[in-house]
Amino acid sequence: MIPKAPWKIMNVSLDAAPDMIDRPDACRAVLVLLWFKGAYLGRLELSAGEFPLHRREFLKLAVQAVQPALPALVSSGETYLSAVSVHAARTFPEDIRSVSTNDVSQRIERMMDWRTARRSNLSATIAICTANRPGPLRACLKSLEAEIDAGREILVIDNAPSPRTQAIVAEFGGTRYVPEPKRGLSNARNTALAEATAEIVVFVDDDVRPEPGWIDPLLAAFETDRVAVVCGLVLPLKLETDAQVGFEFCFGFGGMGVVPLRFDREFCHFARTAIPVWDIGAGANMAIRRSTALKLGGFDERIGPGAAGGCGDDSEFWYRALSSGHEARYEPLSVVRHVHRADWKDLRQQARGYFKGHLVALFAQFAYDRDWRNLRQAFFDLPKWIIGRLISRALWRYTGEDMFHYAVLSGDVVRGYLSGLTYLGWALVRPPTQGRVTQNEPR
Repeated sequence: MIPKAPWKIMNVSLDAAPDMIDRPDACRAVLVLLWFKGAYLGRLELSAGEFPLHRREFLKLAVQAVQPALPALVSSGETYLSAVSVHAARTFPEDIRSVSTNDVSQRIERMMDWRTARRSNLSATIAICTANRPGPLRACLKSLEAEIDAGREILVIDNAPSPRTQAIVAEFGGTRYVPEPKRGLSNARNTALAEATAEIVVFVDDDVRPEPGWIDPLLAAFETDRVAVVCGLVLPLKLETDAQVGFEFCFGFGGMGVVPLRFDREFCHFARTAIPVWDIGAGANMAIRRSTALKLGGFDERIGPGAAGGCGDDSEFWYRALSSGHEARYEPLSVVRHVHRADWKDLRQQARGYFKGHLVALFAQFAYDRDWRNLRQAFFDLPKWIIGRLISRALWRYTGEDMFHYAVLSGDVVRGYLSGLTYLGWALVRPPTQGRVTQNEPR
């Protein structure tokens, strides 16, 4: 059961929890984001009626919430844990059930201190791709003022060029406005690759608000030349409407765990079905090595928002990077807050785009390397998942169980999937991405 809006989002650090946590005003439920020494450790979903909570009661609930991730988190130590270990539920080097709570806390603290102390000498360009969204763009740039003041190169790629957007960019001195009239997020991202002057290009969507210092962990993760992609953590900014709650609990973002992960060739081979590249993270908080992206031909301009679907452009690029022998990493110390769609009309359109884009990306991935697992995902695993959603919708109608968010969006999921099937022909033609942006060399 998912309570309807409004929800409140509460941030609580486990090393500084108050003696009493009062009930927030005017809400049905509370999403408690749990932190420890500045690192995200997990979440609690509580009804408003469960408050107030004494510190002891709260910590008991919090420990239960974070406990499943602790073995992997402790095992990661001063490195990135293989994603295969997590996905395949392999035995970790140590069973922390035999370790004292105090020792686990100290080891996590040492690990966090090491990871937060790392610094990189790599240069970075921050790229924001936008289209007719002046309000979100201004708020995003406002959240980047520290990077702007520090002289970081900031590009705003306007995918629907307008004087209004250009004027907003001009408000933030040192930010460069770059028009890209050819519609499509992948077109805008390829323009950013061409215009950037740094070694690493950090992409943030205009509807995210980066936390201070979020860029440092991303850059530090590029430890070797083999690392081509690093994605960070995306958390909700607010859950004030039913549409925002529906997005958070029905879709959310892939790879949003608490463990630093490494994705490599082993990850490509272990999966029985399509390589779950969507678990790497989200394009809303993504850094890529520019030279590698240029060699791979950039993003497939047929895929993504403004083209075929509302997603798939980022994961399809990650797929090619891994298939070419490169690595990707997930770094949860890099945090941005995402502004979910506030009304149902926008969310339903987003749901259709997500499933259309996901299916189109699978067809493009199959065309790239003829891995039949992509078609298995498209024609067996994805329909199986959708049928499960439809069954849940029927149960909601006939039993009265509160599954409102799942039920409302199920029809849009089906429509998106059926729309994606019309692109089946793409599975027969190799994506025309090789060489797309290789003419633009680093400057």
